[in-house]
Amino acid sequence: MVDMYGHVLVDGYVQNKDTPVITPSLGENRKGILIVVNEAEHPFLSEANLAFLTTILSACALSLQDVAIINSHQMQAGVDDLQAQFSPKKILLLNIDAALFSLAAVDNYVVSKASTLDYLLAPSLDAIQTSQDEKRKLWAGLKQLFCL
Repeated sequence: MVDMYGHVLVDGYVQNKDTPVITPSLGENRKGILIVVNEAEHPFLSEANLAFLTTILSACALSLQDVAIINSHQMQAGVDDLQAQFSPKKILLLNIDAALFSLAAVDNYVVSKASTLDYLLAPSLDAIQTSQDEKRKLWAGLKQLFCL
């Protein structure tokens, strides 16, 4: 019976069910690279983690203009809406369960393929920053993900 109606009531306002939900992002997504973080205390990233991620991107010959960063705590969209909004070719999931994006769970730092996109799972930026071993593993995975 719900399918008979073109609108659904959500949080006190009427939303057309065909209108995609927009997830706030940081960056311009020029190269179709989606980075998903898990930071409950920040809209996107802490200043320290943003600086660290910017350094990582620079080492990969990328910048914030090339990527879109979203925080799983700010997501209101489903996988289909995220696909429509960002059209990712590559996804970096930092401390995120791959199942949230309907992706197969794999070990951290192993580049995997799903349909038309490549993805890499890794722990949080906080965990990576504090360990030389984790930094090396991330770098190896990023070299493979970005063909460096």
